[in-house]
Amino acid sequence: MYGYFTFEVRPETAPSRWLVIFCATSEPELEAIDAVIRRHGETSVSPDRIILIGLESERSQLEAIALSTQLTDLLPVHTRNVGPPAIAVATIPRTGLADDHVIAGIPWSQIRFAGLVSIFKSRNALLVAPATHHFAKPSTRHCDRFIRAANALADGAEITFIASCSLPFVPDTVRHFYCDTGGISVVAFAIDSLRRRFDHDASAATVNSFESYEGLKKFVFRESEHSVVLVSASTSGGLEEEICRREQRFRPGQIVTLFSLGVGQRDSNVLLNLEEDRTFRDSLGDFVSYEHAECPLCSQGSIAVPMMGDQFLPVRSDTKSILILRSDAPTWLARFLAATMGNGWLRAYYRSANTMHAASNVFVDLESALTRDDRENVLMQRIERLMLQVVPAATRLIVHLDDPASSILARRVRATLSEDADCEVCAAKNAEQATAHDQGSTLVLAAAVASGQSLLAVSQSLRNLQTNGAISYAVALSRMATTADQEKLERDLRMGELAADYGFGVAERIHLPLVGRNAGCSWSDELNSLQEWAGVADGRLRVLLEERIDILRRSQSDTERGLSDRLFWPHVGEQEMRLRNGFVFLPRDTRAEQMSQGDVFFAIVCVLHYLRCGNGAKSPLRQTEYERRVLSPLCFDRFNDGVVQAAILRAAIPPELDYSASPEESQRMTSIIRSILEAAQTQKGEASREFLLAMVLGRLVLSRGDTQLLHDEFGQSIDPVSAEMWRHIHSRYLS
Repeated sequence: MYGYFTFEVRPETAPSRWLVIFCATSEPELEAIDAVIRRHGETSVSPDRIILIGLESERSQLEAIALSTQLTDLLPVHTRNVGPPAIAVATIPRTGLADDHVIAGIPWSQIRFAGLVSIFKSRNALLVAPATHHFAKPSTRHCDRFIRAANALADGAEITFIASCSLPFVPDTVRHFYCDTGGISVVAFAIDSLRRRFDHDASAATVNSFESYEGLKKFVFRESEHSVVLVSASTSGGLEEEICRREQRFRPGQIVTLFSLGVGQRDSNVLLNLEEDRTFRDSLGDFVSYEHAECPLCSQGSIAVPMMGDQFLPVRSDTKSILILRSDAPTWLARFLAATMGNGWLRAYYRSANTMHAASNVFVDLESALTRDDRENVLMQRIERLMLQVVPAATRLIVHLDDPASSILARRVRATLSEDADCEVCAAKNAEQATAHDQGSTLVLAAAVASGQSLLAVSQSLRNLQTNGAISYAVALSRMATTADQEKLERDLRMGELAADYGFGVAERIHLPLVGRNAGCSWSDELNSLQEWAGVADGRLRVLLEERIDILRRSQSDTERGLSDRLFWPHVGEQEMRLRNGFVFLPRDTRAEQMSQGDVFFAIVCVLHYLRCGNGAKSPLRQTEYERRVLSPLCFDRFNDGVVQAAILRAAIPPELDYSASPEESQRMTSIIRSILEAAQTQKGEASREFLLAMVLGRLVLSRGDTQLLHDEFGQSIDPVSAEMWRHIHSRYLS
């Protein structure tokens, strides 16, 4: 009903339900209020009491309506009560109501909170990004949830209620309202309208928007002492602080924030503090903001969607499906696999102690490779050839990175020099204590380089140790993210007075994802879940869970050094999945049985990484603000080996398998999963547990309806592991 805003409030002192009717109109009518009560009674539980709230200027009209026998006679019918609920009347003066003002036994602060929460929730003022996206705020910080106050300003009566709650913070002398966004200017106009309902001679105040952070840099405030600043929402208090820094004549008491997490400027005014009620606050989730250069959401592949304009409208993003093709393999992949596969060097779920940026998903075990004296191996031949090319006979100092593989490489290189050679070997962490040389040369060795930061750190300390500038760098394996990154590192290391002053050589170049040390992976998430499940499981399920937990735990030890096989859940018959002939990325003249699960996983990681960034801005799987890329469900039909399907599920980043925003793709993926679950007892369905686990962990997401369809059909699996996974899928998506 136009002109009226209704919400419920439950007194803290009694288990009752009270209906509040806020009369925004200057001419409240009995028939309209009667209709409001009747409509509420048709859809909600009957109230124990009714409170009519309006402005002080309408007190007499509201009291007359509350005492009208016409209304009280109809209340039992509308509310389905034998006796009519009592009606209380309260009015708001020009100066507003104090928090401790009591209305029918309830503090005004509780009534105000209930009304503002009702508006906040019903109008969806909280924007929560899907797993595939997050927001880039005007402050440049990134987050996955955002309060957009303009969403809450859709109804005139509700806006008037918000304005009436603001009256205590608006002095009679106000001449100007400044809003951080034009989207909340209606609140300023509503406040000004209320002022003039109390004082018909009051002059209208001006209303302007300074357009948030960006506009604040150049906006000119007039007559600051007679102004009120309205801030739409604050999760960090940053904008309030910036306003006071930008215009030092403002006092915090002149700033009114509509929605806040309670972290604003001291003495500033907040209408709805989201921290006030713990249950309500917890329902909103965590408001965590990250610096754009250190955003973990970005590192997980989530797309940063800019909030456009001063009203913070998110950019829309379409969905495009990408099919993996034979031609999507990087040119070096077959060569590298031929040199490494079958040796157990390509592993997963392990990170050596001194590795800062290499993902724990993929581990190239160069320590084992360098320890073996296998001169027939192509990779080792390339490393030996590089050392023959770049190691000067006059080497006086060998500095190796601090990891064990680099130390082994340094010992091998030292052994190629004359025993009488005056050559010192030291780790990078001790480089500054090494002897300075003005003759001979220094060789810097790295078994593997992921980001190049360790080499750059060494290069800075060496410029003072090798004063004649004879410094060379040798890397056995460069596994940086892109060719551009590799070329930049080489330029930075070789740069002296003249271009390419310093030598630089690499035995093998490959490209793998670059992530931070704290970046998670599917096996870490799996282990955390299994440990929780095993604590309450029993029987056969507990045995299977504990066996899997033991495999994952032991893989982290320095003796196991990750997983070469048993990366994935076995077939429901407990047989390990093996690759069959026909894998398109298998090197020529090799057999499928030579490839371990780790080799297959490595190949898929490299292919997906190349699809994301191998061709720059034109990379097919590159996520953008305007187009979201997902892996086509047909990938799992074309690659029908269970071990390959499991590798794709583990190697993809979550946005690439989130089909919930595209009904068509979700239906296609549902059809693929159905065919696999139907064949769970056969070779075709050997990866069925891996598909279910991907859904449990949120790595593969379907629409809610499609998830429900699969659960209804397969949720009662006879396989105890699958049944347990279905239980958690239901809890995550359907409960």
